[in-house]
Amino acid sequence: MSFLKLAGVTVSAAPLGYAKDYSGQFSAMDGLLSWHQPRLDDFDLDESNRLASWAAHAGLGDFAQPNAGDQPLVVEDFLNGHPVLQFNRANAEKLIWGGAFPTGASAQYSKIILLRPVGSGVTHNILASSTAANNRHILYLKSGGLYAHAVASIASGPQVDSADVATLDAWTLLIAGYDAATDTVSLQVNSGTKTTDVGAGDAAEATLFLGAPTDAASANTFGGYVADIWLFDDDLPADAERAADLALIREYCQARYGVSV
Repeated sequence: MSFLKLAGVTVSAAPLGYAKDYSGQFSAMDGLLSWHQPRLDDFDLDESNRLASWAAHAGLGDFAQPNAGDQPLVVEDFLNGHPVLQFNRANAEKLIWGGAFPTGASAQYSKIILLRPVGSGVTHNILASSTAANNRHILYLKSGGLYAHAVASIASGPQVDSADVATLDAWTLLIAGYDAATDTVSLQVNSGTKTTDVGAGDAAEATLFLGAPTDAASANTFGGYVADIWLFDDDLPADAERAADLALIREYCQARYGVSV
């Protein structure tokens, strides 16, 4: 069989986004709790592409949702030839992480997510850990921009607004960190300016939700698309020595998805 090569067109045998495998480098990162990459091999899907569980590509703890009515949709070939998760805000779709998030007076953590939010003028809870009464270590979008919390209740504790607003309907890398020992919460959008705040916080709840503040929540849920998630038991944005790890995550987003963050 022969192929016709058009002038000015480069033909490659490799699919888009597969120029380099970052699995080994991410797995070796200090403090990695889990890395979730959107891959069909890591998904448990029904016939309509509803996601029952999403296995960690590295680390421990799957994201899962046993309730079919709360399961997000997997859209194939959506981002540079790769699948992504689509959350319908109207359906209050959400996932629960099977790992244990860091807790206690000396707890540190980072939540990093590549996502594309859809819908303005509303609050989007993204990665949150909470009980019915108390919201803790929350990352969310509000109508005025991006906010991160590490609190005993939604009205107290350190809160930080991002210096750079996450653009709606655009792929964005959100980086949030918390250090319970210093009660400091940090937030960064893409490679923009990092902002911090200090106050009386709380790291007492180990459960983590993707797309909602609680498992029972039907309001303020996330609407949009999610690609990768990285969870660490270290405060990466506050540690200058972890700058190379954050740079590697940004490099990966560009290499796999063609997204410059």
